[in-house]
Amino acid sequence: MSSQNVATYKKLTPGDYALLVKYRDELGWGAEEQVLAFTIRPAWWATWWARLLYLLTALVLGVVIYRQLRAMERLHQRIAVERQMTDYKLRFFTNISHEFRTPLTLIQGAMEKIRQAKDVPGSIKQPLSNMQKSTDRMLRLINQLLEFRRIQNNKQGLTLVETDIVQFVYDIFIGFHETAENRHITYTFTPFSKAYLMYIDQGHVDKIVYNLISNAFKYTPERESISVNIRQEGDSVAVSVTDSGIGVAKDKQTELFDRFSTGRVSGDSIGIGLNLSQELAHVHHGEVTFHENVPKGSIFTLVLPTDKHIYREADFMVTETGLQADKTKERKGFTESYREMKTSPLNNRRVLVAEDNMELALMIKDELSTYFEVDVVNNGMQALEQLKASAENSDHSYDLLVSDVMMPIMNGFELTRRIRADKALGGLPVVLLTALTGEEDTQKGLEAGADAYIEKPFSPSILTTQAINLIEQRDRLKVAYAQLPKEKAVKELMRNDADKKFLLQLDAYIEKHMADYNLSVDKIAEHFEYGRTRFYNKVRNITGKTPNDYLKEKRLTRAAELLRESTAITVAEVSYKVGINNARYFAVSFKKFFGISPSNYQRGEMPK
Repeated sequence: MSSQNVATYKKLTPGDYALLVKYRDELGWGAEEQVLAFTIRPAWWATWWARLLYLLTALVLGVVIYRQLRAMERLHQRIAVERQMTDYKLRFFTNISHEFRTPLTLIQGAMEKIRQAKDVPGSIKQPLSNMQKSTDRMLRLINQLLEFRRIQNNKQGLTLVETDIVQFVYDIFIGFHETAENRHITYTFTPFSKAYLMYIDQGHVDKIVYNLISNAFKYTPERESISVNIRQEGDSVAVSVTDSGIGVAKDKQTELFDRFSTGRVSGDSIGIGLNLSQELAHVHHGEVTFHENVPKGSIFTLVLPTDKHIYREADFMVTETGLQADKTKERKGFTESYREMKTSPLNNRRVLVAEDNMELALMIKDELSTYFEVDVVNNGMQALEQLKASAENSDHSYDLLVSDVMMPIMNGFELTRRIRADKALGGLPVVLLTALTGEEDTQKGLEAGADAYIEKPFSPSILTTQAINLIEQRDRLKVAYAQLPKEKAVKELMRNDADKKFLLQLDAYIEKHMADYNLSVDKIAEHFEYGRTRFYNKVRNITGKTPNDYLKEKRLTRAAELLRESTAITVAEVSYKVGINNARYFAVSFKKFFGISPSNYQRGEMPK
């Protein structure tokens, strides 16, 4: 009981309650009790209708989020499909572009043959010039597509060379001079200096400038003007192409550098030219910009940085201009003298051509047959089998392989790797012909072991000169090896790792069994798992000597070392130590090789 008439209850949950109250009168007599009923109602946010509203809201949000996620997933799927389709299309066009290079090679080869003829009529010279320009244009378009493909795959790099940018742009400019004359277009070139050296990727800049000038001619009517200007702007050089042509519509100016954007006039003129130019400029840390030319026309500007320190070290290409010029001169002189001397030993050299396109194979054969004996096969497997068969016969072995890269059954890369891995064929010079022009493809070919990598379309005379150069280089290496000590020759002259390994193993085996007078060429060949003929060809190709001569030379050289080391040892003892059990034969052979008798050599006398 309490004297207070107030009761407080906190934090009661919503619901119905009954309060039992006991009380007395004022005098404290007559205790009575009473039940008071009351209800505590929930807050509005906790009512059933509020909970229902929460549930409905959650359901609606769930449905909206689900639909948004489904829409995003479908959008991602569509983007992935579109990217895949775009990749398939680009791959298709890239493959087609590769195929275009073979007929272009045939066309260029035929035109070169015609131009070299002495009695070409004057009426044919102009069409030939037009044909040459058309093939060059086709090649540029193919290269644009291939460059675009490499950019798509983030494989585009830089090959920077110090170049006179003024002369370089002028050479591109002058190529359009005839077009300007024919269309009566005022065509001018304005440089800021007579010459200016800077580092550029010549291939990239050539594509960009050529595309900008080509577009200017495309959209400039007759009797208008086009100018090419070069100016220096701080740490940059700007090449501007200004025309007084039709200009660019306002609604298309923002789309100029978009991929597959439409041209200036026709809605169906779709291309990648300006987009490719912009992408190549970005790779070069530069930019291509557009401005309207007042009162009419367009101004496209290529801006390139002149500071070479913004590039990576890997972006620069080391050049040896003078050395290259000397090599070119040397090759040219060799080719000319060879054409004059039909009795040159190169007439007996044999070349194998592996090319699946028979027209191109026959053209190559026709070109090389002037200098070599040429055989043709149409895939890599046939080439490998024929090379192995020829290696068994020293009189019919091949001196050079010219192979296409893209062939059925076995491609050129695999063929080159198989050749380099073969003991008997490892030193054979290999020239790869290919329509794959990417740096990664070139690197792949060189890593496979190719001696030269020639891109299609190519000049037949370049292939001929390269073939002559490789065979001549091989001959020089043989002579140089014969004149140098073994260790120095292996280190400095031998290019093929398999040949180095073989020769070191051969020398080690001969050294180990030097005292065995039964050691023969057949026994050595058997140890290295070679047939006699293949072993003969292998040693001859590497050293320029027959195996018998090489073994004899090793024995005599070791004998000379023993004679120099001690004056107490007898000539007969030295003879037995190097595996020659006939002392008289040893003395005769030693004198013939060194020009002095073993006893006189041991006393330190010099050959007469």
